[in-house]
Amino acid sequence: MSGKNLRKYKIPVTWEMFGLIEVEAESVEQAIKMVNRDEDRDGNVFLFPQEQEYSEGSFMVTEGYAAQEILASFAVNPLALAMGI
Repeated sequence: MSGKNLRKYKIPVTWEMFGLIEVEAESVEQAIKMVNRDEDRDGNVFLFPQEQEYSEGSFMVTEGYAAQEILASFAVNPLALAMGI
């Protein structure tokens, strides 16, 4: 593969992280509901955990984008793309 015709593309990607947070609740069921709502007892959103790890194998192209949408929305150089260079 020669480097003459290579272009740069910005591709939207997604990945998952794993961590633990402490939740004050009356039961584990209530704590789970609060986390799923992303809202603590005072109505505040939870902060990301200080210690977190990458979830192995979760790195992927963000779902819902067709190639043409990626070109239109995330082009490195939209003018060069429109001109075919």
